[in-house]
Amino acid sequence: MSAPLPRLIAGGQPDATRRVLAWLRGELDPAEYPPPPPEAPPDIPSPGRGLHLEIGADGRIGFAPPEALDADGNDLRRLRSLHPELQAEVKRLTAALRGNNDEPAALQGAAADYAAMVGRDLAAIDFDVLYARGVRLRVAAETWQAAVAAGQELALSTRARTALYTALYTVLALHGGFIGATRTGIEQRADEEFETSTQEQRAQARKATTALADALKGEQELVRPEVVAEIAASAAAGDKGSNPARSSLIASAQARHVATTIVSVAVVAAMAEPLTRSMGATGTVLVALLAQEPIKSSKGYAIVKEWLTRQHDHPGNADATSVLRRAHGFVLRQPGVFEGLAAIDQSWAWLRRSVEWIRRNAGGAARITTASLSGGTTDGPDIVSAAFVASGVAVSGGRASANAVAVDRNTDGDLPEASQPLRPPT
Repeated sequence: MSAPLPRLIAGGQPDATRRVLAWLRGELDPAEYPPPPPEAPPDIPSPGRGLHLEIGADGRIGFAPPEALDADGNDLRRLRSLHPELQAEVKRLTAALRGNNDEPAALQGAAADYAAMVGRDLAAIDFDVLYARGVRLRVAAETWQAAVAAGQELALSTRARTALYTALYTVLALHGGFIGATRTGIEQRADEEFETSTQEQRAQARKATTALADALKGEQELVRPEVVAEIAASAAAGDKGSNPARSSLIASAQARHVATTIVSVAVVAAMAEPLTRSMGATGTVLVALLAQEPIKSSKGYAIVKEWLTRQHDHPGNADATSVLRRAHGFVLRQPGVFEGLAAIDQSWAWLRRSVEWIRRNAGGAARITTASLSGGTTDGPDIVSAAFVASGVAVSGGRASANAVAVDRNTDGDLPEASQPLRPPT
């Protein structure tokens, strides 16, 4: 839709028709009407298992520090975070089953076995065994649900069945994230995910992951060389060996982690622009970004959210400007790379939507510069106070103190403009 129609039809009927007719008669200046509200940023799913990455103090995407992983490659930070929650939900599950010795017996046995393993200290858990017991628990759950649906297994009251169902599927949901943070989970689930894949899909995965690695070889300020080398080696080994499905899955999973991190940072760069318009030259954009959806709760933004938080609490060696602009510029310069990844299979569909959103919202982005506001105050409209409240930052009289990202409206800092939009897959 060509300008100025988007401005004129913003707000809906019947005023939209009146404004268009007035414009056609020469009675109305479209500049009098603001553009439509910004398009909501895309949700990005969790990349799942694969590389353990972070945005380092130097602003580059690299491997998480060694202390975050154990010798087997298990993600200790995620495991330590999820383990207490999983243990608590397993206790609720066993409590829901307690006192019902006759029904459902198979579910009781599977839950007891699972609880015995996950109840151990983290260092004592055998993840191979836990994976197997998680499979048995899911099978028992599905069998029980089928029996209930068929009118069997109805000795429990409706209330008891609801409590049991809630506890059971909460445990299964947490188990997926917990086991997915282990090397066992990565390897054992490889065949599951690719057992229906075709040779053509695996060939596309190898081609696309190789293209990503090649494109990143000249982007050492964006992604650290050791990460690029890892992606390139996995891409070269993809769809080869005695288990080509597994090698292809590993290559795709690693590429997904890097692509998710880059694209999420690029989305944040585009999101910053409307916030700067609302807040003015000294608005605390960083804190406001942390309060925004989907950054606040979408799993695909976890790494950039963690980095934004660290930048607020302990700014690193690289300013936020460089980090945001590098990722944003790479996405705009490499449409073919991301289109290739999106064409692997439907699980990559989010990537096409996200890149297209970035390109639609790329023009006229304001330059973002790092400003230390620690100990000072920042004036801003109500939207600023709302953002602080949503993110848990104290606000007094519309003012706040923070180390944040502020805005310089100089036009020489505009992000690159988008070129042609991505083509849908054929």
